[in-house]
Amino acid sequence: MDFRSLPDDDYQAVLFGGCERGEIGLVKKATRSARVDFSVRNEAGLTPMLCALYGFKSAQDAREPEKCQRYVDVINYLVRRKVSVFTPSDLGVTPLMVAGSIGNPDLLGSMLSLVSPRDSEHKDSLNARCSSGRSALLYAVEAKSHSCARLLRCCNAATGSMRVQIMAMMN
Repeated sequence: MDFRSLPDDDYQAVLFGGCERGEIGLVKKATRSARVDFSVRNEAGLTPMLCALYGFKSAQDAREPEKCQRYVDVINYLVRRKVSVFTPSDLGVTPLMVAGSIGNPDLLGSMLSLVSPRDSEHKDSLNARCSSGRSALLYAVEAKSHSCARLLRCCNAATGSMRVQIMAMMN
């Protein structure tokens, strides 16, 4: 297939397909075009990064390590491309929230490498809440992932009274 002659919508479809299936080759081919937009949502309301994260979570739940690695490769590629970890789904769920719920500190750490602690916009986004009122830190705590919760705390996630609630849940 000649990717150079695809219409813009088709590049997006290839990107989503690669992210949904953990196929790094497709993702790389699609991202060679300046026409792909990583903030576009599919019909389910998910961004490409969220599709890859949910694919990883599904493979992890099914105990399929080879498949997990394929999704890790896609996610890390997107991180290297500096794809936002703050762009939410239609329900306000961000990639950081999903990464916190997965409980994989390496994956979350890779994504947090894009967060600048001096950038107030990032700090606000780090503490963003989805439609159910949960933050990335709360997702990590609910998943009983203390290492992910610590990583998020190191980035100054959830301060004030929320911090007291979260510390109580972790004990």
